[in-house]
Amino acid sequence: MKKMTRASLQTIILLLAVFVIGCASTSPNSKNGPNHQYEKSTDTVHVSKINAVEKYPFPQDFDSDAYKYRTGIPHKQIVNFIENDENDSLRQNETERYVTNLTSLIDSVAKNDFEKVKMIYDALALLLDYDSESYISNSQPPSKWDYVLASRKAVCEGYANAFKKLCDMLKIPCETVHGYARGLTHIPANEEITSNHAWNIVKIDKFWYNVDCTWGSSAFNVNTSKSNHRYTTDWLFLKGDHFGYSHFPNDSNHQLTKKISRDEFKNRPLLDPIFFDLFESPNKLQAINNIDSSYQLDLIQKRDAKFILNVYNLQTNQPVQNRALLTHNREKLQIEFQAPYAGIFQAFLMHNVKDNAYSSIASFSISANKASNIQHPTYFRSSAKDIKIESPLVQLHADSTYEFKIKVSNKKYALLFCNGKKNRLKNQGNGFFSKKIKIPSNAIEVLIEVSDTEHGRYEAIAKYPVTNNANF
Repeated sequence: MKKMTRASLQTIILLLAVFVIGCASTSPNSKNGPNHQYEKSTDTVHVSKINAVEKYPFPQDFDSDAYKYRTGIPHKQIVNFIENDENDSLRQNETERYVTNLTSLIDSVAKNDFEKVKMIYDALALLLDYDSESYISNSQPPSKWDYVLASRKAVCEGYANAFKKLCDMLKIPCETVHGYARGLTHIPANEEITSNHAWNIVKIDKFWYNVDCTWGSSAFNVNTSKSNHRYTTDWLFLKGDHFGYSHFPNDSNHQLTKKISRDEFKNRPLLDPIFFDLFESPNKLQAINNIDSSYQLDLIQKRDAKFILNVYNLQTNQPVQNRALLTHNREKLQIEFQAPYAGIFQAFLMHNVKDNAYSSIASFSISANKASNIQHPTYFRSSAKDIKIESPLVQLHADSTYEFKIKVSNKKYALLFCNGKKNRLKNQGNGFFSKKIKIPSNAIEVLIEVSDTEHGRYEAIAKYPVTNNANF
């Protein structure tokens, strides 16, 4: 795992932006807000007298028509409509005519209600900018749909109101939902589930679906305290169980999944929708994972991808080096963490988006009672596959002898490089290499390198720091 700075942590926080935008606090008596009575915060979840499944039925199988519209690409005719100068003039001066023309276009083009909702979502996600100034100042800007569209600025309440207005005009059943949404960084141990966000649910045919236009439109930049426009369909028609790792509605009927309590929600890790494209549901992963000194988690993969795990001290935000290890193949990703001392650590599972760009898809805490004496080497990204270093898993000391055992499934040669000297490891077959080696007295580090050919190009896959015994 590469060494990272506090600035790197801020970058990770920014990459968590898909979870980012809540809304400025909304009062039930606000003259700009909807006529909506909030529930009081209690330790139990409100349950309607009407059976939730009967009132808000949701699809059990999400290989349904809804997911076909989570394309990540905006509808071309919506893009053209928004970019048209004449339409933009109407938006600013005759907002009612603007939405009439917009909904007429949607009604004439869309083949079904799923596509209509997708086009509404696209229009708002492309058109509106998140009102970061109001968010930072904790103020409530006007949130009526006409003001929102004319100004092109809104917090979550405005997004939700504009979305409902367009659905109403197209006669698609829609409700605005209020509740709690998790924010930018880690999940605090004393997380309070209070109403801080608004989103929508829509009924198509006989089922209800989640829609969050705010999170489909904007990402908040912690470095500039401004929002960045970012279009994504991750929050369109998202399955209720997956939506429930970041959103918790005031009314449990709006969960659109098997009901969970506040405590159950608080125990869940923070997961990005992309996580569920890559893995099965992580039943054993919690928001705070209590361990003695070692942590291990197996995640069942749906498809192959590249990952890294970054771990930080929760109090200092300093990166923790040589204590995390990922072992994965096409079927399973195994996460290991060895605590360097007693304390609470924040872990970010990062997914390779493209090239060397990684984005966080999971955030959770690890609380350790004591230190582990196991220490992993620093791994490098390489063409090697199924890398596993079995030993040594300790701090290396000069003038000491260690037996090195490694596995690399797709390489034929492996060596240790130290102080300019190469020590070839013996190929034991089936991808295993081993050799007992004494570390020189003046050594600073040991590199493990692999190659396809004996005299070809070698690439480093891991590095051990070496401590001089005299100074240890």
